[in-house]
Amino acid sequence: MADTTKAYRPIGDATLTFDGKTQHRAIANSDEVNFGQAQDFTVAVWVYPAPEQPNQQANEADIVEKWSGTGGYPFVIRYFTGGANRGKIFAARYDGKNNPGVRSTTVLGDGRFHHVALVRRTKDGKGVLELYVDGTLEDSAPDTTTGKTKNDSSLYLGCRGVAGGAGMLYFAGKIRDLEIYSAALSRAEIVGLASATGTPNILLIVADDLGADAVRIDHETGKVTVQIVGPDGKTAGPKRLENLEKLLKHGLHFSRAWAQPVCSATRGSLFTGLQPWRTGVGYPNPGGKNTLDEKPKSGADVRSLAQVLKQASYRCGMFGKWHLGQLAPGEERPEAKPAEKYSPKKTPWDWGWERFAGILEGGFRVVGPRYGYSQGRMQLSDLTTKAPPQDRATVEPDVDKTKFANKRKDVGAATRAYLEKVNPGFVEKQPDVQYYIWEKCYEDDPSGKLRYDRPATERTHMYATLDQVESAKNWLKQVLGSPWCAALTLTIPHDPFHVPPKESYSIEFANPEAPTTQEMFVAMVESMDFYIGRFLNSTEPEIREQLKNTVIVFVGDNGTQDIDPDRGEALLDADAEDKATPHIGAVHVPMMIVDGGSMFAGKPCYLSSAAIGGSTSDLVHVIDLFKTCAAIAGTSAPEGLDSISLKHYLKGGSGDKREFNFSQQFGYHKYGPGGQRTTDKFALVSDGKHMLSCARSKFVDADEPKDEYEYALYELVPHQSIVGALREKEIKHFADDPASRAVAKKLFEEMKKHRLDGGRKKADVALDPGPVRDPLPFPPLKLESSWESLGGDLNSTPAVSSWASGRLDVFVRGKDNTLFHKCFDDAWSTWESLGGALTSGPAAVSWGNRRIDVFARGQDNELLHKYFDGTWQPWESLGGALTSKPAVCSWASGRLDVFARGQDNELLHKYFNGTWSGWESLGGVLSSAPAAVSWGERRIDVVAHGQNGALLHKYFNGAWSDWESLGLVPSTGEPAVASWAARRLDVFARGKDDTLMYRYFDGTWSGWESLGGGMTSGPGAVSWGDRRIDVFARGPEGALLHKWYKGSWLP
Repeated sequence: MADTTKAYRPIGDATLTFDGKTQHRAIANSDEVNFGQAQDFTVAVWVYPAPEQPNQQANEADIVEKWSGTGGYPFVIRYFTGGANRGKIFAARYDGKNNPGVRSTTVLGDGRFHHVALVRRTKDGKGVLELYVDGTLEDSAPDTTTGKTKNDSSLYLGCRGVAGGAGMLYFAGKIRDLEIYSAALSRAEIVGLASATGTPNILLIVADDLGADAVRIDHETGKVTVQIVGPDGKTAGPKRLENLEKLLKHGLHFSRAWAQPVCSATRGSLFTGLQPWRTGVGYPNPGGKNTLDEKPKSGADVRSLAQVLKQASYRCGMFGKWHLGQLAPGEERPEAKPAEKYSPKKTPWDWGWERFAGILEGGFRVVGPRYGYSQGRMQLSDLTTKAPPQDRATVEPDVDKTKFANKRKDVGAATRAYLEKVNPGFVEKQPDVQYYIWEKCYEDDPSGKLRYDRPATERTHMYATLDQVESAKNWLKQVLGSPWCAALTLTIPHDPFHVPPKESYSIEFANPEAPTTQEMFVAMVESMDFYIGRFLNSTEPEIREQLKNTVIVFVGDNGTQDIDPDRGEALLDADAEDKATPHIGAVHVPMMIVDGGSMFAGKPCYLSSAAIGGSTSDLVHVIDLFKTCAAIAGTSAPEGLDSISLKHYLKGGSGDKREFNFSQQFGYHKYGPGGQRTTDKFALVSDGKHMLSCARSKFVDADEPKDEYEYALYELVPHQSIVGALREKEIKHFADDPASRAVAKKLFEEMKKHRLDGGRKKADVALDPGPVRDPLPFPPLKLESSWESLGGDLNSTPAVSSWASGRLDVFVRGKDNTLFHKCFDDAWSTWESLGGALTSGPAAVSWGNRRIDVFARGQDNELLHKYFDGTWQPWESLGGALTSKPAVCSWASGRLDVFARGQDNELLHKYFNGTWSGWESLGGVLSSAPAAVSWGERRIDVVAHGQNGALLHKYFNGAWSDWESLGLVPSTGEPAVASWAARRLDVFARGKDDTLMYRYFDGTWSGWESLGGGMTSGPGAVSWGDRRIDVFARGPEGALLHKWYKGSWLP
């Protein structure tokens, strides 16, 4: 409202109660309540008449009156207490002679508050009185006063004043929010006041392909920015989003909100409260199914949000993108709008949205074929009468001339003129014009007819986002006085990437001749924010006043898109941040629920003061907006939904909370001349700390039950560089770790409550060949460890030796620092203690049948030795100054070569060949204990980690080689090495994520691969024969773990 209409509120926020006998309130006379005969004004008040009115004098009771019984008065609002008009409102003014008045048709006294407003306004130079009840104009009459209406009386509430101070015409009931304006409010402003404490309106703003990684919400600072980090260091932003910042300030931010991974699936969930597998909407066409099904294979009862809100007399409109059903080319497009046009239902009109303006499809990449071009990027230079080149044409040149040529010419001329007006720097240079030349579906206001795919030349605002915003605003002006739900389902920032109108962004392009994908995306998000602000900051009273009683939701429909298919350029630098992938970035979206009263009137209309400006990290899902909207509207939602209400977050109190979030995508297999297209199928479930994914890894047959799937478990942690975003840390081989195994089991129990897909109905077979079937259950989650556990309570890395095929001897340091031994000879023995006082793990080797030599570091860092030749011999000291556990190998009977790290981190060597040699230094700078093996006579290979994280290798083949680096290693701790034949080495190490890392040499070195997790020590390894390896490690609970290779890795 303008300053001239600022309210005088004589009772503030108080609610006054009157008994109808003596209680009243007198407000001192002032210019703020005393209006002359020709002066416009408004008196507005909330009134609650008591069922019984003790005063029956003249069948009238005064609610508000500025009069004490003599002269004229500027205004009075009365309640009829008896007679034919009982329960109605009468309002008037008086100049001592003329007493014009207006009377309501609505009968009050129904046990609730009603909003009453008396307006005196000047129309065509003459005064008019208007009476509104609950925002509806109920009566109007000429203001026939000609004399004095001002007086010296107080303003009386609950009675009429009389000379001497006594009262009369006492009113029984309550009044609140008395507001007096020195101007005539518009109808829209009256509606705004009347709806300020009534049922709130609902504004749903859905951004297309906008994840939490792109819009960065920093609740601590109150800043909201857009910034993109692309591949090869391509970045854009940050740019502040001032209108989203206003939403953050006046709403509740849900920092752990999930959507579905793709557009249609999210819209299906948002507008039905059901998971995709229940509705059958899992992925956009082609290769998927995006038509909302009334009777899906799951058996769910599907009702739309619009249908539910209509129960509470809400009017519902959608502006932008539908993407839950579309008409096939050539399909009938009737202009009439009956209750239901299509069966099955396809359009928003079919699903209860009384007004729709936008596109039925999923985006603007479908625009090209409507101009004779194949789907793809379009520029202004394409919009001419000249036929498209053959590789881009959809019809033959002769057909093009009659069907598309003139259309391109007309639209091209209009587009050029529009671009020259809105962004003259990007006319010919506009990278893509599809956001400007798209074709609109809408209902024509004057005729009520439906218009489909109408060309850009028929609308005022060619630019998509601006048109969607203005379409929504125009509709709101038509629904004054009714609660409404407006879904502003924006198409931005979905591809095609382009340059928006200049007024809407501030980013400067490094090279205006060729803006990068990242720069255009930032410009598009800035533009989205700008046009949202154009809606929210509207100066039109019809919009402004309604927003004061509106709950506003802002949410992204899925993660940020990565690749622009038409440009072949990546937007993001990490797959884990992409939509339509089985990663957290596909589903983590920005979401805020905002109080329009707080934002525009300084007083909340729905949210509690505690919620406004707050943030919660509790798990929520876009699907929850369904029940939340129903709760806001005060109506019931259908049974059996996957949605929960977030009302208690907004208003306080208790309510349901999510323990898990679940999202999925699935699609059909499309067959045709070009082969088949198989949509990625996957599902994600999370408890907020961890996330389990199930993703199809192999497509087997059209019936799909034989498809193969892989499960992956992730820890979710705050992103190290993106405020508000999450990143994944994969827990590889999670079945090997008891704690991770328990987490995976818990998440799988939740996942299997759902289904992999929506099943297949008879009508689906054209897209998805195969038999009709129910939704598929999730495949079993295998939680067996990739290790065999052999028990024990280890205090070191194990060592292992073998004197024959089928024989293993394992040694470890126990918790009491003694040597423990366990052997396998057709079966595993129990553990035995072999004594000693060890300060390192052991090393062991066998040079022949029934011979074992074991080494370890002693209390004085010396080398200890013990051997078995039928019986165990006592420990002996071989001297030295070791800083690591030893390693040992043997190339022949009676030969031992022992290695360790020395005081200067060099490799030390000592050998036995009948007698022990002294220690020699072989150089190097080691950061771990060494490992050694011999594949034949006079051949030794030694490996160890170097200081720079590389794996170092040195070998003896008659003479010692120099050290060589085998590259950086994704591992930590000492390695192990085994050999089953000449020129074969198998190297193992503990990975940084506690997995067993493995690589081999058979003439050349392989890459590293992971063989299982759950290690808490380095490995020990040995081979007892060709193509056989046994590997041991300590497990999470101190037990000995074992895995082996005999053609493939087991278990």
